Amino acid sequence: MHQPVDPHADQDENGRTCAMLNPFARTAHSCRWAAPTLFMAFPHWLESEDWPWSCLNPREPHRLESTDACRTCPEWEPRPVEHR
Repeated sequence: MHQPVDPHADQDENGRTCAMLNPFARTAHSCRWAAPTLFMAFPHWLESEDWPWSCLNPREPHRLESTDACRTCPEWEPRPVEHR
């Protein structure tokens, strides 16, 4: 079972998170290899409740039980910026 998430963790006095203040913060949200498991093809998305994020790094693709590992991952790379 997942631990409850504290919505105020890692926020400044204005409610901005580290990822909002620094788009290249080492998080799953800003890593080019991370993807929400729910958005993956069948049957992988069925595991999204147990493994909310997946690392799609071609060297070692794997499910992420927690995104804490992204902070120190040697393979972390910033997600490419999409210009709309």
